[in-house]
Amino acid sequence: MVTCGNCGAVLFIDMDGNLQFQESEVSQPAGPSLDTGEPVFDSIPVELAPEPILDLPSEPVADQVQDFKPVEEFGNSETVGLPLSYTLRIEGIDTRDLVDAVGEVLSDPKLKLDHKALMKQASSGTLVIERVNAIKAMVILQKLKGYSLTLSWDQHAFEN
Repeated sequence: MVTCGNCGAVLFIDMDGNLQFQESEVSQPAGPSLDTGEPVFDSIPVELAPEPILDLPSEPVADQVQDFKPVEEFGNSETVGLPLSYTLRIEGIDTRDLVDAVGEVLSDPKLKLDHKALMKQASSGTLVIERVNAIKAMVILQKLKGYSLTLSWDQHAFEN
């Protein structure tokens, strides 16, 4: 509900955005009205937008650019000496489509896995990938979870 400061008219806006107009008991002064299509609320002051709190530079400053090299190195590191590693077990690789899907996931260059050697290790529709770090394990499992495969893993802590 909104009441006009000029004429005292009451406007209702329902939940669907429909506008309903109700005349007030106060007589309407001469001048613009809602019926003419002219603005009624032009005497209400319009507030200007507040000044921005932060003055952000248009381009990143060199010392503000984050170096993700350590994160990349951790993700691509061998699991020897890391506190956690995983053994992944992928079962049900029994059709050519599933073999191709698993091979495609493992051949992702970001994983830096020898996918050809891993696929040769698959036996009777089962592939076991040992000593995979947490990031690689999560990426592999996330990419394969939509396929009709049985996915399982074991966590190993502080093993060399």
